[in-house]
Amino acid sequence: MERRLTRWPLRMASGIDAAHQWILDSGSSRHLVTTASQLYDTEEYDEECLLPNGESLRTQLKGKTRFTVRVDGEERRIESIDVYYSANLPWNVISYEKIEGR
Repeated sequence: MERRLTRWPLRMASGIDAAHQWILDSGSSRHLVTTASQLYDTEEYDEECLLPNGESLRTQLKGKTRFTVRVDGEERRIESIDVYYSANLPWNVISYEKIEGR
């Protein structure tokens, strides 16, 4: 597999319990998950993303994920496509930019 090096911005907050939590991030350009088992219909995807502090985060997989959200007291099932997995990610990230389709 050919290795790609693409840099995309990602902002990170601190103090969030990672594994089962999602953060809506207005600065992230990608949806990201903390465990590969959260993805299905996956493909290998070796890419690096640049963090605001200058460090980088390597992604290993790209796929789809499903999760449940509560809106106005009602649970809704969400499916997201183009979601990336990184072994070093401290929590799941939902990109506000991707949701808005910008």
